[in-house]
Amino acid sequence: MNLELMVARRMRLGNSVDGSRRASVGTAIAVAGIAVSFIVMLLSIVVMLGFKSEIRAKIIGFDSQIIVFPQASRLTGITSSTIDYTHALENTIKEVMPGAEPTLTIATPVIFKTSRDFQGMVIKGVDCEKGNRFIESNLIKGQMPSTLPDSVNNEVVVPAIMAKRLRIDVGDKIQAFFISQESVKARNMVVAGIYDTHFSDYDKVYAFARRDFLQNVSQLTQRQGTTVTIDNIGNDAAIDDASERLQEAIIRQAALDPEMSFYQVRNIHETGAAYFSWLSLLDTNVIVILILMAIVSGFTLVSSLFIIILERVNMIGILRALGATSFSIVKIFMYVAQRLVLRGLLIGNVVAGIVIFAQTRWHIIPLDPESYYLNYVPVEVNAWIWIGLNLGVMLLAALVLLAPAKAIASIKPTTAIRYE
Repeated sequence: MNLELMVARRMRLGNSVDGSRRASVGTAIAVAGIAVSFIVMLLSIVVMLGFKSEIRAKIIGFDSQIIVFPQASRLTGITSSTIDYTHALENTIKEVMPGAEPTLTIATPVIFKTSRDFQGMVIKGVDCEKGNRFIESNLIKGQMPSTLPDSVNNEVVVPAIMAKRLRIDVGDKIQAFFISQESVKARNMVVAGIYDTHFSDYDKVYAFARRDFLQNVSQLTQRQGTTVTIDNIGNDAAIDDASERLQEAIIRQAALDPEMSFYQVRNIHETGAAYFSWLSLLDTNVIVILILMAIVSGFTLVSSLFIIILERVNMIGILRALGATSFSIVKIFMYVAQRLVLRGLLIGNVVAGIVIFAQTRWHIIPLDPESYYLNYVPVEVNAWIWIGLNLGVMLLAALVLLAPAKAIASIKPTTAIRYE
């Protein structure tokens, strides 16, 4: 152990050399400032990550990562309401995205009516084999439409907003009027379940039923629907890249194969552009918070170290008189500052860890779902970001301590020994 480290470890930060509490106050301020700043920075990051992850999952749960739909006619400008999920289209999708999960989807306008009121929505078909894991995970009552061979296929899952307005519950019968260009078809349906994702912009639009039921109502075959949705692609960059490659592949295939229709490809960043733009603003907010907290913690650390230096000016003079160099004394106080930083980080990590665990487990901090689309503050922990933030705080502390180091080097031995 070198001499500077030994002297730094022997320095008592709890009291000043004359027994007063001034240095201990400075120490407490430094440790508390670092701890609070670290807690705020870490919580800001994990909450931002949680928000982006949860909202992204909700958007994809309703719209899917990539959507293939019919091309509008160049003559009429009218988009066909039907897509043929041919083997050629299926093979093209699998060639471009081998690990993706394409699903034929059907969605059609519908008006639900009871004896008291009515509600217009869009009803989407649920694949009997794959189901809809997102909606199923957000059921608050009942279950998804049954997929058993001998079960009825006219079951529907409705949002809690609609159920409250129409005063219906699981097991109730409801009339559904399906609107097409040719006619309006009426069907009796049974409420199988009620869901609530707290994403009101989507909840008030979509209901869910079996795909084969909607295909029958619309007089479509098992290989016909309104869109083909594709999931299990990867991160945002992979989604953009995959959608571009799929569109190019469809164009090439349509030019070579006369049986292959031309379809449009859009991804979730286009269909949910407003929400992703809102999420991007969170990054700016977090950056501002990180900068402010870094300034606060740096200023607090420098101020506290100046207090400690002033309390030990006599000790500095004695060390200089005994032959210690300015660099050695600076190293002593740098070690002292490291002790303060490590104490603050230790407290900050423990407190932040407890808050994150409690929020993840019990959702102790609520939110207004009407404003934030979530009923609690979400958190998502990234171990690398957590470690990087600790290292960043330590590096920042080393940089801001250059000012106190210059002050120590400028102290003269004769002046320091007589200092009171």
